[in-house]
Amino acid sequence: MATLETYRQRFAESGWQIFELAHEEAKRRGQNYLGVEHVLYALAQVNAEIFSSLLRSLANNPDALSMLLKLIEESVAAAPIHEGEGVRLAPEAIELFKLTLRRVRFNGRRRIEATDLFITLLMEEESLMRELIRQLLADPRGEAKEVRNLVTLVESVGAGRRPTARQRFVYSVDEMVRIKSGPFAAFTGRVEKVNENESTLTVRVYIMGRQQPVELRFLDVEKIDFI
Repeated sequence: MATLETYRQRFAESGWQIFELAHEEAKRRGQNYLGVEHVLYALAQVNAEIFSSLLRSLANNPDALSMLLKLIEESVAAAPIHEGEGVRLAPEAIELFKLTLRRVRFNGRRRIEATDLFITLLMEEESLMRELIRQLLADPRGEAKEVRNLVTLVESVGAGRRPTARQRFVYSVDEMVRIKSGPFAAFTGRVEKVNENESTLTVRVYIMGRQQPVELRFLDVEKIDFI
């Protein structure tokens, strides 16, 4: 069975941080069997803002984030236990690593970032993340819980990062663009609305089998040139 250190050189700092946190969580719970559940748990702790962005696009529900975190916690609590010494990687975690590395190399890079793990979990139809989101959307009302207003925090940070006066961006409705940064990096979509005053645009992105509107800054996207 492969260990975490086997793959150390394949991770950038942010990606390795996720796997280290997942490792510590599996160890803390006495499970000693690092699975996709632990990776998802670590992503939710370190990169909660990307989950906020995703849920804003999928469900108009202020409690969606806390509900998803609860589902993740339940999955981690029910994870298998490895009785041997040391923390081992579950087959599903190894497959997650391989799929992510394949996507990273396809994009001309060599090391896995935290966002790469998130995108793999989002795009793979049978991933644990997709299953938990399906459960969440199947019960949109759910159980109300208090949660920090991460959405407001993310939006306030984004609002303070506008293009400088020297930068010029021209986008038009129905134009195809590629997302360069944020939770939907590497996705493509069609421009639905352009707000020149705020330097933002709404892009229709194909997520979870359906098109969803995502609000982005001009700096977050680039035009796609078809040859």
